[in-house]
Amino acid sequence: MEVVRRWLEFWNTSPEQARSGVARFFDADADYYPVPKFPEARTCHGLDEIAQFFVGFMGAWSRYEYAIRQLVEAGDDRVLVCGRVHAEGQGSGLILEGDLYYCMWLRHSRFFRLEDHLTMKGALHALGFEGETLEEAGLRAAGVADSLTSPSLHLVRSIYADWEQGDLSRVDWADPEIEYVVAEGPEAGVYSGLVEVARHVRGVLSDMADWRNAAEEYRELDDGRIFVVDRLTGRGRSTGLQGEAVGARVFEISAGRVTKLVIYSDRYHALADLGLEG
Repeated sequence: MEVVRRWLEFWNTSPEQARSGVARFFDADADYYPVPKFPEARTCHGLDEIAQFFVGFMGAWSRYEYAIRQLVEAGDDRVLVCGRVHAEGQGSGLILEGDLYYCMWLRHSRFFRLEDHLTMKGALHALGFEGETLEEAGLRAAGVADSLTSPSLHLVRSIYADWEQGDLSRVDWADPEIEYVVAEGPEAGVYSGLVEVARHVRGVLSDMADWRNAAEEYRELDDGRIFVVDRLTGRGRSTGLQGEAVGARVFEISAGRVTKLVIYSDRYHALADLGLEG
């Protein structure tokens, strides 16, 4: 189920992120059957065709959001995703809004078949069930509360999907004038703008090899900020010693980009500053 969430976070952000997500989450011989009404819709086979379709599709919209309502485990590595799409055409002003169902078949934690459907009945039939509702098909949604995530939370999860792989190459999530605050420690201070932030991060990681930063907990705060507890691991280049540290980050997001990021080396200090319980 987690691989489904992570894929949706990937392709719900940008065309190039969708391309990266196809390579990461799809089987080399995968098939994709998009809704025929979608722009340039066609059956796709293999990573190149699927990636090409997603990149072209995402590029057709100035805004595209898919809000997950339900995730349903249908057995035998089959998953049904029930959600609602809202999109605005690039230049055309076309509005696309309505229910959209994804039928997903997995093999070795990768998608080998993906189908889009506009009705619950059609999606259930594709998965081998009869009926027009989950109840009629004998299915039950799992983890619905965890699936109802905002675009801001989707964005932060997509950032960590890269950081978990030690990948800092993508910066399209950051506002060009981002405010990067290191709340404590020897590097404490405020760094403004992508150039200054990149210089600081490179300096911090310069003596660290094989670094990874994995999220352990996400919380969406009442004011829309995203609080994350994470675990940074790596190996010292000069010492060869392995190390790890559990800290926290607070993301402020506006218009789909992170405008402020506050870094804590101690998660309990972050919790105290935010008035949260651990």
